[in-house]
Amino acid sequence: MTACAIEPSADPGNSGAPRAGCSITAAGAYAARLARSGPDGDAWYPERWTLDGPEPYAVPLPGNQPEEAGTEVQPMGDGRVLVHRVAAGRHVFALLYPTGPGTGELPLGAVECPADTTG
Repeated sequence: MTACAIEPSADPGNSGAPRAGCSITAAGAYAARLARSGPDGDAWYPERWTLDGPEPYAVPLPGNQPEEAGTEVQPMGDGRVLVHRVAAGRHVFALLYPTGPGTGELPLGAVECPADTTG
């Protein structure tokens, strides 16, 4: 028997459905995840994987500061990574892309939310 649990738990301490550790584009060419770095593994940064070449490889996309553990990433078909951050009661969206040795960021906008629903 196979069971698929997609509903959040009835436990009031549960914050909803678990987030994916890795996301893949529909065509399967790219993947993205939030990876750990730093001496203690407490810093987070987005990482994009290219999967459609002869050998898969990862490209780290660190920004000016580490990401929060709850940051969500979604790879796009053109190789950029959509990033969703929660900051100051807002859901903030941006596109990240590699720029040689650095990371480019294109801010897309933000949506305000009540303080108790930003998690």
